[in-house]
Amino acid sequence: MALPVLTVDHPVVILARGLGTRLQEVARGKHKTIEMVGDRPILGWILQELRAVRPSRLYLHLREPDAEAAALAAGHVQPVEISIGPPTGYLPDVVDCARYGERFSVIEADTITHPGGLRNFLILADQLGPHAELCMGVAPSSANPNGPAVVVDDSGLVTAVSWKAQPSGLVPLGAWHWTRRMLADAPGFAARSTSIADYITWSIPRGALVAPIGLPAGHNINTPADLDHARQQIRAWTTLHERSITA
Repeated sequence: MALPVLTVDHPVVILARGLGTRLQEVARGKHKTIEMVGDRPILGWILQELRAVRPSRLYLHLREPDAEAAALAAGHVQPVEISIGPPTGYLPDVVDCARYGERFSVIEADTITHPGGLRNFLILADQLGPHAELCMGVAPSSANPNGPAVVVDDSGLVTAVSWKAQPSGLVPLGAWHWTRRMLADAPGFAARSTSIADYITWSIPRGALVAPIGLPAGHNINTPADLDHARQQIRAWTTLHERSITA
């Protein structure tokens, strides 16, 4: 029995403006979001999640035109507006998305989340978003082994996102629900660092409330090893799903 398709009252941006240099030796196209994992490209996994939840508007940001990405967007159940522009650094790329509204979600286009995880993130972020400056998806460290540690306090709020902190078992996983007020200082901060983690950690002592939303599993794909691991795990997810149906 499928869950109902729900509408969330904010836009969603799928961000695919990175250069993907670490994956170039095995890449089959211009954007790593079209790399095949299982029976579909990475972008296909993201769009599949977005069949179960409808944002107010849906955007795909690419650094250059890509026919396969455009075809996937054209086949989606909801109109997808494609924007082309060169990467300016991760933090400035997010600031650029603030033109779409007071609150908006950014989904990293090199990330696959466990089925249902992204849908549930967007629904919960839509409820929490008015009360926090940022909601961020977090997952077990195996989902993003090279990512920074996410440190959470006893109240359930993020206190740091840092490569210098002791491993906490949690890492970011490619889903962010931003507010304009969280990004007010970002243009100036980007002159010293375009790192999202650095900016979040800097903002929290200055009053920013950052709420973590758990994602059960997933993959942030940056290297050939990440891609191989994701393909292996997707086969495991598919096998478990098939066994549950026939049990």
